[in-house]
Amino acid sequence: MITLSLSTGIIFVLLAYTLMSLYDMWQVYRITSKLWMFVLFLATLISLIVAFFVAPVLALFFYWSRHPLKRNIGIVLLIVVCLISIMTKLSS
Repeated sequence: MITLSLSTGIIFVLLAYTLMSLYDMWQVYRITSKLWMFVLFLATLISLIVAFFVAPVLALFFYWSRHPLKRNIGIVLLIVVCLISIMTKLSS
């Protein structure tokens, strides 16, 4: 049986949120052909590889005015990540 720690689970959830936003960014770029949308797509893709925890923030920026539910999910995810990191720092 495979067991995952809480931090690994959060990382997988953040990865899924970021990949979902990348797909949505690409769909918006295909429809509108706006250059800034393509730049945001590339920045999120690069930050996914180079600095993983920047990518969900860019995804949240993308969803801020577009989809309130996905924006709120991103806010909750970032708060949970911050709380877990603070709790692990305090416990060690």
